[in-house]
Amino acid sequence: KNLTLQSVASILNSTKSPEINNVMNALSQDAQDTLMKYLYKCMGMPGWGDVSESVLLGWHKTFR
Repeated sequence: KNLTLQSVASILNSTKSPEINNVMNALSQDAQDTLMKYLYKCMGMPGWGDVSESVLLGWHKTFR
C-alpha cells in the first residue's frame, strides 16, 4: 500500500499544472473518486512525502 501511495504521489507531482484539467476530464467518476482518496492519503503523509503542498492542492481544486 505504501509503495502504491508513493507511486501515485510521484505521478501527481510530475504532472504539469496545465495538464491536470485534461487528465481529470479523461477520468471516469469512479477514477476521480479513487484519486481523491489518494490525494487525502498523500496529504496525511508526514511531510507530504516528496509532493509539495501546492501540487496536491492544485489537483484538489480541479475536482467538481
